[in-house]
Amino acid sequence: MPTEISGSTGVNKIQDGTVVAADLASSLGDNTPSFKVLATDGTGIANATWTKVTFGTEVWDTDNAFASNKFTVPSGKNGKYQFHFRVKMSGIDDNEYIRAHLYKNGTRVEASGNEFHSPGNDLQVPSQGFYALSLVAGDYIELWCYHNEGGTRTMFGGTNEATSDASYLQAVRLIGV
Repeated sequence: MPTEISGSTGVNKIQDGTVVAADLASSLGDNTPSFKVLATDGTGIANATWTKVTFGTEVWDTDNAFASNKFTVPSGKNGKYQFHFRVKMSGIDDNEYIRAHLYKNGTRVEASGNEFHSPGNDLQVPSQGFYALSLVAGDYIELWCYHNEGGTRTMFGGTNEATSDASYLQAVRLIGV
């Protein structure tokens, strides 16, 4: 005969050996704030100049923490955040490159960025990355980009995440770490 268990484990409620409720959010917290924004289409990026990416479309923003082209950690939401980003431009020629980096409180986070070189002439080249940061309330994150093409390049942007090839920035607060 099986052993019957009843009570609560702190995460799951067990009644007569059956899990009747799982309440992970209250015991672990949730992954908010979380956001995703798409870059403004047609933004010109000057040659050899670090430029802050402008975002025109908010896909989601759970805590209204993304405004004025930056994410600011809300009060009570200290923790580790996972960021993912992409900056894409066309017209990048052989051995030219684009770079993208996260900036924390106005300072470039060197380890966050990548430099992508074009393998041919007049190509579409993305610079993308994943990076985790420990943040506290009031810290802010921006996405900046750079290229050495020789003239102003237009960054890919968009208004619909499902149909666009837009440059973007997204993040989620991690739980359990």
